[in-house]
Amino acid sequence: MSNPSPLRTASGSSRRPPEGALLRCILDSDRWAESLPPVPSDRLVTLSFTSASAQVEHAEACEMLGYRVVGAPPDAAPPVSVADLLVTQDIIEAHPTWWRALATHADRVYSLAHGPAVALLGDVLEPHLAARA
Repeated sequence: MSNPSPLRTASGSSRRPPEGALLRCILDSDRWAESLPPVPSDRLVTLSFTSASAQVEHAEACEMLGYRVVGAPPDAAPPVSVADLLVTQDIIEAHPTWWRALATHADRVYSLAHGPAVALLGDVLEPHLAARA
């Protein structure tokens, strides 16, 4: 896979997203996070929420499983609460069983090898990229 073009952030800087995937998971239960597989040792998988209330409800459980929570928009009130997880290609390749277990939780999976997906998801990717800087 080749890296997509740089993502222009709200602050005007540009960052190249890592190869990998962004998973979008609908938070359909109070115990959603408890069903996630733990992050493999010494790996960084970032997670954001679409609302502060979803973050309050699920962040602690996600962090206990090894996910790094990178935030939620302060004033968002989406009709459906969602978690977005950024998984790099090296983790996908090194831990295929874990990846398949995680991917079963996703409503959608966006490959970051595709420029249009990266452009569409720029606002969602920004806090994930900032956590990796």
